[in-house]
Amino acid sequence: SSGINAEYGTRGTSHPWDPDSSDLIITTDSVAGSDEKVAVWFWYENNENAGGVRIWFKSTPQYTLGWCAPYLDLPADLPSAVNKVWRISYNQQTQNIKYYCNGVLLSTPHFLMKC
Repeated sequence: SSGINAEYGTRGTSHPWDPDSSDLIITTDSVAGSDEKVAVWFWYENNENAGGVRIWFKSTPQYTLGWCAPYLDLPADLPSAVNKVWRISYNQQTQNIKYYCNGVLLSTPHFLMKC
């Protein structure tokens, strides 16, 4: 077990996540231009920051990885469906994290880091 908790849903609600055995799945129904945001934060068992992802549904949807990375435009080929399934996978051996939307890889591997 990697000892990572994911905080999502109700603010302050933490859900254990074992990325060695499963990907983290999040669903959204936000649309571009709604200005809605979704965030998932990752914490090690000792409450040390392990990164996160935020998605901002601006007119051009954007995402950011970690705590201090700038927002980046989501790819132009982002699936157009309103209902989206976001999959987050983590490789403990390489300590990189990948983000998918409806099966489309959104980023090159991102390493968990502190700012």
